[in-house]
Amino acid sequence: MVDFGAAIKRPFTNFRSLSIGAVLYFIPYVIGFILFLIIIPDYLKGNAMSRDLYVMSLSEADSLKIQAINIVTAVFGVLFGIAISGYALRCAKTAMNRDFRLPGWDKRDELLRSGLLATAISIIYLLPALILFLTAYVMFLLPLKGTGYTLMSAGSMAASLLVGILIMVFALILLLFTVILLPMALMNFIRQDRFSAAFDLKAVTGKAFTGKYLGAIGVQIAYGILLFLIILIPIIIFVFIPYLGELLTDAFMAAIMMLLMISGYTMYGQAYRELEERDGKAQAPPVRQIPAVAENRKKDSMKREVKREIKRKK
Repeated sequence: MVDFGAAIKRPFTNFRSLSIGAVLYFIPYVIGFILFLIIIPDYLKGNAMSRDLYVMSLSEADSLKIQAINIVTAVFGVLFGIAISGYALRCAKTAMNRDFRLPGWDKRDELLRSGLLATAISIIYLLPALILFLTAYVMFLLPLKGTGYTLMSAGSMAASLLVGILIMVFALILLLFTVILLPMALMNFIRQDRFSAAFDLKAVTGKAFTGKYLGAIGVQIAYGILLFLIILIPIIIFVFIPYLGELLTDAFMAAIMMLLMISGYTMYGQAYRELEERDGKAQAPPVRQIPAVAENRKKDSMKREVKREIKRKK
């Protein structure tokens, strides 16, 4: 049975490792905030309490600068996310071995390697749904662009929008399945230490659509909702802090995301190990009898040896 209590307590067993992860989550937000102050210095001259509200009042030229800042922030988020992904898989792998101590951030080469491969696996899994979303987006824009709004008949517009809606629905369903499969694919990858293991769909789906694993996902979602409710009051207070309120909110969110990541991957690792043991017992139950048979044979051999020794002495 998955020990959900141990998974939830695990982040608090090593505050140093927890803090390092939270800081790595937070750094991209800090970089984005600093770039915003450098490129849009007028922000500090007003009395804006929210950067989002201030952005809405900017000109089109400044809005392009904001988009550039967001792109740079996203790039740093991906770079730091590689290390975080590697650490998440380390948490899962140690949980598979029933070690619930929070691991350190040592062996950085190993962390970056597993994190980079995990990022590649995630992109490959999410790519089909992303393509469908982009296709739906094009179908929604088609009545307004391309053929031209005035040249497109009402029937063609309706058909384009209907196709776009159907593609969007299918994309959402595919995304849901992907979100369920992806963590188990990562578990299979880190367990076998093979990139191709993540795409063994028979093994992945066989473990993903089980009560034990889906239960772990459900508990993680419930735990996440609870944590967000707990920090809701501080976040509301931060809204009224000029300039730094949004940054403080990001700091809290980084800590929450780290807690959820550690606990979640600990649950997934446990679920994978138990499903692995279940499959092993189902495939070869007689294996457990072999050590007992060997032990009995050893005892019989020792008895015969003792009897022979007694006869020699006589």
